[in-house]
Amino acid sequence: PIFLTQLLTIAWLMGALVLALRYASFSGRVSAELPAAAQNRLVLLGALAGAIVIIVAAGLPNSLPSPQRLLGYLGFALIQQFLLQRVLLRALLDSFSQSFAILLAALMFALWHSPNITLMLACFVSAIYATALHIRGVDWLRLALLHALLGTLLVMCFPTSALKNAEVGSRHFTLDGSVR
Repeated sequence: PIFLTQLLTIAWLMGALVLALRYASFSGRVSAELPAAAQNRLVLLGALAGAIVIIVAAGLPNSLPSPQRLLGYLGFALIQQFLLQRVLLRALLDSFSQSFAILLAALMFALWHSPNITLMLACFVSAIYATALHIRGVDWLRLALLHALLGTLLVMCFPTSALKNAEVGSRHFTLDGSVR
């Protein structure tokens, strides 16, 4: 299963990169906005592709988190997407080309989720897709919903040992530099 997970992660990453290259402009200017129907289709396509990758890699969902936990995570996804799209990506676009800004924003977003390697990989891939869509005009609220859906599915499907309950932060590092 670990080989299949790695293979599917690479496939998802390649698909995200293709979409990023397809929808980002390399002139340094923001690309033309997509019509609302196209935005919805791309967000749903991302949700479907992500859900398929997660379920095939990790198995069928175990149990749905409580409604309070789902609402709490949705709020957290809103904050994360606002910071990623409206703050970080905008700042990077002022200094770098769109393609480099997308990759740098995705890398920084993944690092926010350290030291959880599985979560970092998922965040890197999904941030490439989300930032490329945001540059094309998909609003950050739709992307926050996509984030919440895929994050919840990730936690539901992956075993605790692989995902460590999606916990992140400095409390996982020790003074000697190792990771708990």
